[in-house]
Amino acid sequence: MPATDPKRLVLLGALLFLLTFNCLALEPLERRVSINLYDARIETILKELETQAQVKFSYSPQQIEVTVTQDAVFRSKPLRFILDQLFRGEVQYKSRGNYIILTPNSNPPRQQEAPRQHKKTISGYVIDAQSGDYLSGVSIFDSISFSSALSDESGHFYFDLEPDSKALFLLIRRSGYRDTAYHIPQEAFQSVELYIHPLIPPAPVNPIPAPDTTLGKSEPDSSSRDTVRDWKNEIRQDFKEIGTFLNSKLRLNSRNINDTFFRKVQFSLVPGVSTNKMLGGSVVNDYSFNVLGGYSQGVNVLELGGLFNLDRGDVHYVQAAGLFNVVGGEVTGFQAAGLFNYTRSSVYGFQGAGLFNMNHGSMDGVQVAGLLNVNHAATYGFQAAGLFNLGHAPVYGFQAAGLFNQNRDAVYGGQAAGLFNKAHAMDGIQVAGLFNRAHTMNGVQIGLFNIADSMNGVQIGFFNYVRKGYHKWEIGADEIFYARTSFRSGTHWLHSIFSAGIDPRTATHTNWFLGYGLGTSLPIGRHYLDLDLAGSWINSGTPEFYLSTLGQVYLGMDFRLTRKFSLACGVTANAFFYEPAHPRFAEGLSTVPRTSFHEEIEPGYRVQGWLGWKAAVRLF
Repeated sequence: MPATDPKRLVLLGALLFLLTFNCLALEPLERRVSINLYDARIETILKELETQAQVKFSYSPQQIEVTVTQDAVFRSKPLRFILDQLFRGEVQYKSRGNYIILTPNSNPPRQQEAPRQHKKTISGYVIDAQSGDYLSGVSIFDSISFSSALSDESGHFYFDLEPDSKALFLLIRRSGYRDTAYHIPQEAFQSVELYIHPLIPPAPVNPIPAPDTTLGKSEPDSSSRDTVRDWKNEIRQDFKEIGTFLNSKLRLNSRNINDTFFRKVQFSLVPGVSTNKMLGGSVVNDYSFNVLGGYSQGVNVLELGGLFNLDRGDVHYVQAAGLFNVVGGEVTGFQAAGLFNYTRSSVYGFQGAGLFNMNHGSMDGVQVAGLLNVNHAATYGFQAAGLFNLGHAPVYGFQAAGLFNQNRDAVYGGQAAGLFNKAHAMDGIQVAGLFNRAHTMNGVQIGLFNIADSMNGVQIGFFNYVRKGYHKWEIGADEIFYARTSFRSGTHWLHSIFSAGIDPRTATHTNWFLGYGLGTSLPIGRHYLDLDLAGSWINSGTPEFYLSTLGQVYLGMDFRLTRKFSLACGVTANAFFYEPAHPRFAEGLSTVPRTSFHEEIEPGYRVQGWLGWKAAVRLF
């Protein structure tokens, strides 16, 4: 092919353009250079580097020794690495655009007569041993002095080793790579390339699918599981957002370093400004004192924070913060915060917060919050919240809340709330100002409204309903109202009774009543003995708010003819309290019988009593 072939010229031109573009796109000190010079003066080497890297060096020959000769043999190395090899830490470099300014290092890391009194400096790059890529976000640290560095986006790091450090190795850690150690040489300055090997993931295995054993079985309700999953996702997101309190170096070190170190005491102003430096997330402290906030792997005895405490692992015995505590492991002992506590595992002991406590694990002890408590695993003990308690696993103990308690699993103990309680299963007592709800109830419900799917116990309230319990609709008559109906709901042992009726004999102003009562039905063979206590408000025509109340005790039998049909009849003892001043008393209410007694309670109020009867047909 001729040398002047247009296609070949275009390809060569494109390749040259791409190489030049990639070179110029990099920060000047990170541009890759290949050079091959022997026994050359440094000024000659710098000129060749200017050509190769498309940069311009600016320096004073009176300050920088450039007449000495060196070998410079490098193949595709960053310009910074080559300069480190040339000057051995005696020169500092700063880039301004494509200009690189060279100035003498005011404190060069030269070997002194007493080298132990001076720090060592290591400048270098971290490289993937398999691909040759320069790696960013690699943690390099000394486990004795806790000094550390992170490789930047070009893979470069700069590490100063304190004079008092007795470390023999630097540890290199990155998630997904093998743990590596670098032996620290005696030289005051080292320019190095550190190669680390990636972990080889296991080959994927395609398992033989297990046979479907769910055929013919009903699927459990997934709404509870979905809600739990949503809560878990929200909490994980909350924990991730809390991580913004940490700078990127702390987060990367925590992700990279699996080693755990132990210290007696640590002091911290904020995370990272600490006696544990940037390795706080890998250190378990016996005592931890944080002026504003701190970040640790864990605590063995005591942790105090002016604003907050962040711990990746377990916390033991005492943890207190002005605002919040966030713990990635377990808490054993006492935990208190002005705003909230969040634990990704379990709590054993006491947990108190001004706003809320949230645990991804279980709670074993006492949990108190100004607003709410949320536990995703079992609760053993006592929960108290100003607003509400939420649980997604069994509760073995007692829940108390100003508004409501809700548990998607079983509660073995009790619930008390200002508005309502809700539990999937309840074995104990529910007390609420408004209503109680349980799918399976073993015990007592006390509230204005009580609802359960199945009941083994007693409901005490205005309206009681058990889906698989006692509920009957009856149609009947008594000696006053020849047309009356009632709805009985609850359990045989105790049920609420809602009644209404009219007296069709009173044509001008029809007598009518609304009533409420409580009843019990005691089994006698396949029939029941009924005992009711009820009260009714009786009126004639349009309502008039005068005293006109009938109190009634009923004793009778419920004869079951079929599973959903029975006949009931019995006797009643009645006491009617009224005001003769009622505008329609003479023409309507005066027809109420006066069989037994008729007395004046006090001026303007009377009571009359009699024995009566009641009969009805009951359905359901």
